[in-house]
Amino acid sequence: MPLLELARAKPRYGYIRLSVLLWNKGIKVGKNTVYKVYKQEQLGLRHRKFKKRRTHLRVLPPPALRPNDRWAMDCITDETACGRKFRVLNVIDIANRKIVGEVIDRRLPSERVIECLESCARKSGSYPKVITCDNGPEFISIKLDEWAGLRGVGLDFITPGTPTENGHIESFHAPTVRKDVL
Repeated sequence: MPLLELARAKPRYGYIRLSVLLWNKGIKVGKNTVYKVYKQEQLGLRHRKFKKRRTHLRVLPPPALRPNDRWAMDCITDETACGRKFRVLNVIDIANRKIVGEVIDRRLPSERVIECLESCARKSGSYPKVITCDNGPEFISIKLDEWAGLRGVGLDFITPGTPTENGHIESFHAPTVRKDVL
């Protein structure tokens, strides 16, 4: 049968392309008929089963023992009653669990994050050794990376999709349940 010969010659062609080739050769056959034979003879390519990616384990950072050892920062988005969005950048010191800086703005580009970190460093007296943050667009910028390199600050990015690795700032952002409201 010409269909089997064509399918073996062109294994990546589907049944529609094979039916067009048969029509070009002068064999008048419908695509539904070609499809039935295609399925009966199992001419379709087998799909490869992809191996599950090996996820590398993230090494937990050492605990922050003194102030300015490790800071954590993250942005959250909310909106006003009239529907206008705003963003809040929070920076906390993990050792003493105090807020070091906070910025509220409509947009938070990397320049604004750098300004906030500079003012936080002025308030606390020195730059932190490491800042833990997620992979947000304001944190993965080249400008923030250059700033951190010039000041000797290490940027510790969490694994994408695992906000629990930056649990200190996430618990800071978590809404609290008031018992008097319930």
